[in-house]
Amino acid sequence: MSLSRKRFWLLLAYLLLLLPFIIYGAAQAMQTKVNSPLDWVDNSFPARADYDQFSQLFGNSDTVIVSWSGCTIHNPDLDPFVNSLRTDAVFRDEQDEWYFERVISGRELYRQLTAPGTGLTQPEVLRRLQGTFIGKENATTCVIINFTPAGLQKRKALVEAIQNSLQQHCHLETDQWY
Repeated sequence: MSLSRKRFWLLLAYLLLLLPFIIYGAAQAMQTKVNSPLDWVDNSFPARADYDQFSQLFGNSDTVIVSWSGCTIHNPDLDPFVNSLRTDAVFRDEQDEWYFERVISGRELYRQLTAPGTGLTQPEVLRRLQGTFIGKENATTCVIINFTPAGLQKRKALVEAIQNSLQQHCHLETDQWY
């Protein structure tokens, strides 16, 4: 056997030996990771302090907005769905800490603002919420879910759990929500 042929077989053997490690490394690199430039800087960095203050005032930047055809301020299915997001164990860690900063439903806001004693009329409430929590036709609404930093680490599993809760409480198929 010639020297070049021996080298070829030796190289092929090394490649086959390393192939599982290469495949594993490539698969790990392709998985979604939560990676923010803010994780790279010290807490004393001025832009980091500004961002932390902004996050305290307005919450994290990762938000899920859920709606579907028929998601209106009059749909009672919204109530058990929102309640499940707030109380189900799948949305809490081992220390019973919630994975969301807040869950806001347009239906809840509408009902709170039109409750007796607020001094607001129904048309006034609709006008105030239109374009944010209520659509132009004064009925369509949404549910807004803000993740905590711990929730971001489990984002994929939590989105699947949110979808399961939608199917269970709102009786929707996978392609019906957006």
